[in-house]
Amino acid sequence: MDRVAFIRFHPLMLGVFTLFWWPLSHWFSPDWYHRLHGFENYDYALARVIGTIGILFTAAEPLRNGDFVVALLVFCVLMALTYVYLIRGHGFPQREYINAAVLGDNGILLAVLYPWKAAASAIRDR
Repeated sequence: MDRVAFIRFHPLMLGVFTLFWWPLSHWFSPDWYHRLHGFENYDYALARVIGTIGILFTAAEPLRNGDFVVALLVFCVLMALTYVYLIRGHGFPQREYINAAVLGDNGILLAVLYPWKAAASAIRDR
């Protein structure tokens, strides 16, 4: 296989593998996955992050997934700043400020409305 063919094949296979392995193992069976790899304990919320998108799981168990909320907050801030950078310095259309605002607004809502104390208590009580 020549190099160009390999570079076409490898990312395709990696993408297919990633599409199935990480979500299936980290969303639907994190206990099994971590036992398989010998973890004595693990952070449930961060396993959801590795599963690529833990938003639905966070909605189902928000107190248990507080670390994902933190990751989502960081994502919102950094992605909003990325939009501003691309608009100001790289010719993205001004309408993209809408995306920056949506991300910023969601970050603010999460930061203000998330029950931080209750989540900390739930983690301590595990």
